[in-house]
Amino acid sequence: MPEKLRVELSRFECVTFIESSLAVARCGFRGEPTAACFEREVVASRYRGGVLGDYASKLHYFDDWIDDNEARKRVKNLTPELGGEPLTRSYFHISSRVLPRSDVSKDALAVLTREVAATESRLSGVPHLVLSRERAPRVLDQLEDGDLVAFVRERSGLLIHHAGFIYRVRGKPRLLHASSYHHRVVLTSDDVTSYLLRRPERRGVLVARPLNP
Repeated sequence: MPEKLRVELSRFECVTFIESSLAVARCGFRGEPTAACFEREVVASRYRGGVLGDYASKLHYFDDWIDDNEARKRVKNLTPELGGEPLTRSYFHISSRVLPRSDVSKDALAVLTREVAATESRLSGVPHLVLSRERAPRVLDQLEDGDLVAFVRERSGLLIHHAGFIYRVRGKPRLLHASSYHHRVVLTSDDVTSYLLRRPERRGVLVARPLNP
């Protein structure tokens, strides 16, 4: 069964905030500030190859999101050139839970679960470049407004647990993000390096730069 596009503008998760913000920016850049353009751009960011298929076509893992969007020249992953080091992680966060598809048959749900698990197996089988918490601070201070920073956490099942935008205030790069703690979009009170180092379980970052349409 095809996936239905869901867009919620009264509340965000970290990635839906990024997708919605990029959609507004890209439509504005092209001089097409319409709901139709916005929805097309969200689909282009959220689904593999920019095509809305079934639940398994969604880019559930943000490092996979970065890779897929980079392949279509929507973002550039800066992590390799900034000194990222390889890290391998086992992925199972999505397939290990009951997928939110109560409107499909048991057999169809089993197919979706296998498709998601196949993506997880692919991601688990390759190293991902990460800027360690020791190396990241000297890089983060050089980032530009609008750059994406994704945080790697010491947690089984996935690599990235949170992400947001760089926004400079009086020259200092801060993090603009949808905060689960504050239940709203906030700008960190201190710089993004302090945000990274505040929690020891934050092991590093990936960095990507949105590209013009």
